[in-house]
Amino acid sequence: MNRVFHLFYAVVSYLAFLASFLAMMAATLGIDRFGVRPIDGPPRHAPVTAAVIDLGLIVAFGLQHSVMARRGFKAALGRWLPSSVERNTYVLASALAVSAIILGWSPIAGMLWSFDGLGTRWAFHGLSVLGYALTVASSFAIDHFELFGLKQGWAAVKGGTCEAPAFRVPLLYRWVRHPMQLGILIAVWAAPRMSWGHVLFAMALTGYILVGLAFEERDLVRRFGDQYARYRAAVPALLPWPRPKPVRQARPA
Repeated sequence: MNRVFHLFYAVVSYLAFLASFLAMMAATLGIDRFGVRPIDGPPRHAPVTAAVIDLGLIVAFGLQHSVMARRGFKAALGRWLPSSVERNTYVLASALAVSAIILGWSPIAGMLWSFDGLGTRWAFHGLSVLGYALTVASSFAIDHFELFGLKQGWAAVKGGTCEAPAFRVPLLYRWVRHPMQLGILIAVWAAPRMSWGHVLFAMALTGYILVGLAFEERDLVRRFGDQYARYRAAVPALLPWPRPKPVRQARPA
């Protein structure tokens, strides 16, 4: 029964994150359905109050996402939970943090830019969807099911454990070291209507990604040593220029 619970927990965590990811897509694309309010929707609070609420939600997400990814936190969590559900717990907590942002976001009035032409709107939305697609494709390029904890749940059912991901270079990771994060940046900035609330959302998320990547890079160097150091020297972090050098080693999942 304990093994079955592990699989159930893994599936629930994955579905929760999938729902939060789709909700984020809907909110940034301006889709007002299923209780999701667009980032650029009508304001509900005064600008200063809305900014405080929104920044608080972003900070909470950043703390959850970064603190739970650190080795010290994982070691402390391991005293209370089996290692087989560590990743699932992180995925579930991330889903709740993203959901809190989307459901609690307070739009801020005013526009940095607004393009009303049908063709322009579709072009921006298409670029945003392409960004989200890049994020998803990047997760499958490494190991989507390990990354989101499903493989760990299935391994628990079989009475085994997952092997640590190997260091390898899928195609997308030969151009930039962090294509998943690049996809998110494209998705949140490619908007035909960029309200000041949307600007706050995009800037805060950009700042978090840049800070978070600094910590992630440090952990990857500790984990993979010279392999990752050589990879980092050859391939840009987020933008595929200057042109990446040929690499034979790979990025870990």
